[in-house]
Amino acid sequence: MKKWMTVCALCFVFFLLVSCQQKDAVPDTAKKQKAPLTGLKTEQKVTERRPVAVVVNNHPKARPQSGLSKADIVIEALAEGQITRFLAIFQSQMPETVGPVRSAREYFVTLSNGFDSIFVHHGWSPGAKE
Repeated sequence: MKKWMTVCALCFVFFLLVSCQQKDAVPDTAKKQKAPLTGLKTEQKVTERRPVAVVVNNHPKARPQSGLSKADIVIEALAEGQITRFLAIFQSQMPETVGPVRSAREYFVTLSNGFDSIFVHHGWSPGAKE
């Protein structure tokens, strides 16, 4: 009887030691970090990558655009009249092609600066040039 209790006690201690030890293998979900602009989990080191903001044409004749589906954030703003343009901000994914790229406006520069991003455009308005 004493032998049986000793074996049970040893098994219990062994069980405690095994169940309480830290695992070397970290689950895949714990390895992932959140992308700052989307909040989605990713395995890439996104926080080490500076965002890139690109002004993209949204005129009907400029469609279909390239690269917008990879953007973390897309902001649509009036450029002039009823014409809008996109400011596509990329950080967690970088597309091979983006465009058609358009000229900068003052408010796109301000929006881009708010994300501390590299600003990509083709030409500029007088206000944006300042």
